[in-house]
Amino acid sequence: MAVSLKHSFTSPKSDGIDSTVVQPSNWNAEHTLTAAAGKILGAPTGSTTVQELPLAFDSTGQSMVIPSGITGDRPGTPSAGMVRYNTTTKKVEVYTNSAWTNLAVNATVATSAPSSPQTGDFWFDTTNTLIKTYNGSAWVAANATPNDGTVTTDKIVDANVTYAKLASAVQAMFTPAGMLAPFAGSTAPSGWLLCYGQSVSSTTYASLFAVIGYTYGGSSGNFNLPDLRGRAPAGKDDMGGTSANRLTGLTGGVDGDILGGTGGVEAHTLS
Repeated sequence: MAVSLKHSFTSPKSDGIDSTVVQPSNWNAEHTLTAAAGKILGAPTGSTTVQELPLAFDSTGQSMVIPSGITGDRPGTPSAGMVRYNTTTKKVEVYTNSAWTNLAVNATVATSAPSSPQTGDFWFDTTNTLIKTYNGSAWVAANATPNDGTVTTDKIVDANVTYAKLASAVQAMFTPAGMLAPFAGSTAPSGWLLCYGQSVSSTTYASLFAVIGYTYGGSSGNFNLPDLRGRAPAGKDDMGGTSANRLTGLTGGVDGDILGGTGGVEAHTLS
């Protein structure tokens, strides 16, 4: 950058002594350039004219204030490497050939999503215990797998799998809905129901209802569980399509080919 300094002058006059001619007190004196506070002298890109530019240093010279402005004040034709402070988003941003992005990763830990997010921001959702990132239009889980509640090998360590979902999925794998199991306690364990023919909600127990429906009775959104009081369960006699004829002709009218069929008597006189 070349800086040219010129002294002020009055109109030329003819030779001779003329007290009206104003001359500098000292032609060799040092000349001082001044600029407005918070400005530096320079020529912006595409110009050769020296101007005051909005770049400032503190009084110690140890920190610099970069150009700033709202989102709408971004340059119309930015160049790669441009840096500015966005007063709308309260973030330092840099232009990377195609878009303005945050100069540093912005992470938030809160119950609700941050306002005015930028692409690439991170948010730890403390309500759902999930790590999310902003993709430019919405907050999504920071992993590639969907938050659908299913459990696969690649999702065991996934942020989407909460303890409750994992526990539910493991239970579903080893004890599917509709399974019967002997139990020695008087109160059913978590996730189970005692079978004494009671009516339960098909909405509350949708997975179980999908398996047994109204086989054991019920209607209008409520279905009955099997009544195993004083009974021993037996396998359906015609499983696989062919009857084994092992539960036929028994006292009490047992038909082993009917799912949920019952029979037998409490006492029988031998002859």
